[in-house]
Amino acid sequence: MNDDLLMQRARALAERCATDGVLENQLGNVLAHLKRHRDIAATGRLIDALKTSPFARRTQSTRRQFEALARHVTPALRGVRDWEEAAQVVGWAKRLSPIFSRRST
Repeated sequence: MNDDLLMQRARALAERCATDGVLENQLGNVLAHLKRHRDIAATGRLIDALKTSPFARRTQSTRRQFEALARHVTPALRGVRDWEEAAQVVGWAKRLSPIFSRRST
């Protein structure tokens, strides 16, 4: 994937996540999982599992954030075959998300 496409995906992911209230540290958790396991499919399974995890039941907003995380990360990584490129997309989205969070408030 070229750098322009990578940044387009990261920016779109950051904007969508910020709009839906996904926290920067939640994107950071996805990034950490990608880097630790080096497996995009395993990270996708983690994101899906978070929606029904005990963590999601802490508050209504947490549940909505995990649902939004799944709704936005999966399409952003569609077609990405290399875990390092996936980590770059999520990593840049994490860095950019505070910019969009400030705009949406």
